[in-house]
Amino acid sequence: MGSLNLNAQFSLPAPTSRSPESSRSARKRRITQSVRDEAVRLYASGQTAVEVAESLAIGKTTVLKILKQEGAVVRRQGQRRH
Repeated sequence: MGSLNLNAQFSLPAPTSRSPESSRSARKRRITQSVRDEAVRLYASGQTAVEVAESLAIGKTTVLKILKQEGAVVRRQGQRRH
């Protein structure tokens, strides 16, 4: 049987420092009133929460929170108004 060389050295890349802006723990992006209004408008036009989120580059959960805060009637998930 062959033997493994457990003493072999590997060259690993140096760790990179991440700027605070690039980490998840960075300050949250503020959602402007115009984005909130657009989210409500898109959702009312029949788009799903996922489609609205993708259009505005925000999370689906954020869209749902905005809709509730703005007093919009939130459809059951998976339902689409035609």
